[in-house]
Amino acid sequence: MAISNVIEINEVKLISTKEVKELLEKKQISNTALEAFKRINKLPFANVEIYYTDDIWDFSPMIKNLPIRKHEMRFKFNPNSVFLDYYKQFVLDAIIMGRSKIRTIHKQYKQIIKVIEEFAEDGFIEISEVPLCEYKDVFDRLYRNFATVTVFHWRNDVKQFINFYNTNIRKIDTEVLAFLSQRNKAEIQMARDSNKVPEVDPNYLPILINGYQTIMRDCSNDVSERVVAACALIYSQVGMRLSELATLKVDGLKKIKSEFSNMEMPYIEFLSFKTAYKDDGAFMAYAALNNIAYEALKVLLELCEKPRNNIKSDALIVFPGQRVNFFSEAVYYKNLIRMTTKNRELLKAVNAREKYGELSVIKKERFSRADYFSYSGYKKLRIEELADEDEICYPTITQFRVSVCTNMYRQRVPLTYIRRHMTHLSLEMTAYYVRTDRNVEREYSDVIYREVFENGAKLMGANADEFIDRVKKYISKNNLNIKKNIDEVVKMASERFPLRSKRGGMCIRCGEVFPCPSNDNTDALYCAYGMCPNNCHMYFMADISYTDFLSTKAAFEHNSKNGFKKAAQKEEKKLRHIVKYTLLPELIEVRREVAKQGRSEVWERHKNLREIISNYEAIYSEAEKWIS
Repeated sequence: MAISNVIEINEVKLISTKEVKELLEKKQISNTALEAFKRINKLPFANVEIYYTDDIWDFSPMIKNLPIRKHEMRFKFNPNSVFLDYYKQFVLDAIIMGRSKIRTIHKQYKQIIKVIEEFAEDGFIEISEVPLCEYKDVFDRLYRNFATVTVFHWRNDVKQFINFYNTNIRKIDTEVLAFLSQRNKAEIQMARDSNKVPEVDPNYLPILINGYQTIMRDCSNDVSERVVAACALIYSQVGMRLSELATLKVDGLKKIKSEFSNMEMPYIEFLSFKTAYKDDGAFMAYAALNNIAYEALKVLLELCEKPRNNIKSDALIVFPGQRVNFFSEAVYYKNLIRMTTKNRELLKAVNAREKYGELSVIKKERFSRADYFSYSGYKKLRIEELADEDEICYPTITQFRVSVCTNMYRQRVPLTYIRRHMTHLSLEMTAYYVRTDRNVEREYSDVIYREVFENGAKLMGANADEFIDRVKKYISKNNLNIKKNIDEVVKMASERFPLRSKRGGMCIRCGEVFPCPSNDNTDALYCAYGMCPNNCHMYFMADISYTDFLSTKAAFEHNSKNGFKKAAQKEEKKLRHIVKYTLLPELIEVRREVAKQGRSEVWERHKNLREIISNYEAIYSEAEKWIS
């Protein structure tokens, strides 16, 4: 039971004073109250002693299960920063009023600090005095250096802070508030789709799994190597998040008897924080284990026993030398890179991107940094054997999650089960993680992008220009010249912006597990007839458009002749749309390509257009009548 002078609110307990009770009733914490906490230099939390002037607010006594440092707020401002008090008040307000979980605030910290300290660097010492043009300049710089989706999240976090400042401290220009609230949903969705983390190449995954197993089983290897190899195996088979694996308990490995046989089936019981409402209220999740994951977990139980006992921890995974209860992302990746580099031949990790697509990399020059590995560790890795341009490649945890999700989907596991296994908030998130077979998409995309970027052909459609601009910006951001690096440009565009083939065109909306919002049952006809703004097409698809034109025209004439007026009107609308937005634009581009390349060249490259080219004037005239 709660003590009488304590109120439970979100993930912390507040000392129940009269003032705090009034704040909770009003659902608003005033600047006067915030100043009072600052004056008495004590935060109003029970069972934890935190002083307002502390550089670190540590909530670990209240929150037991979060990975290291996610229960802390570290204020790494310049000591003379005029913004420090404002940010501390923002954090305190969010926690007391239950607007944000501590781990959410922890995540927001870097984004908000980066923006407001840029204000300070540009000479502004009071947030209320920062003009609209400064916000625009700062975010323009961010958009040039970071992904659109990343900056969108930063902008949203900064908006929360500025709204707090506007409500509690000083008024902000309404134009600034309006600017921070602006969002281009189409651009954000396109960026989110194009920036999807890819799965680990299915041809590379068996090589990695066999390599990790060999490293894990070899008793002559360092314990840290074997531990990280076992962790990587679990990621590759179960798809857990790092926080879920890091906080896994010794007693998390369990078995259950099958109802249909006497076999015992292993499973893992773990805490999942992603969908929990409270920082100390993580819910218990479960995941079935195959033989590979089960072996890895048993090995970890044994390997980590000594380091686990050294720090008196009940965590399943503890690296040698670890001093805290849970290992961090930095510890995992540092050990992964060390293990991958040492075993690079076994894992075929040197320049693996050239054969197996997108992977994270570390270059030789990085190892020479004094703060990266010790001299003895450096020598063990035989770095001198690498060429200066060589890259050590490895998959991220998220890539393994995507692979697990996608492999389950390919095996026809229902999305609802995949969602439960992956502990996703929604089916939409599960669908976002699934990657369909991209080979056909890439081949198709290669053809389209080569026509656009090498031959100068025009991609047509309502959103086509915006889409191509987006692709060009991505290419430019990666320092590629379209004319000089055409093969790399085509490959990069096909991988990042795969096009889905549709009759008479393509869909520029990446991903196909969940139906496109413009392509549900009621709008299937629009998609089929190219009426969706995400449907695009090229000049060499004119023969398909002409066939659709003829069949729709025949349906219209049949319905008109037999007195089916409504049906005839529907076919007439479809016919006019095909002519106006598909057939005539394609015919115009056919004529332009013939003039540019020569009739024989187009004739030879696109044999399907021979009838169109031979009867061009008659076909054009026949179509043109329907838009007059």
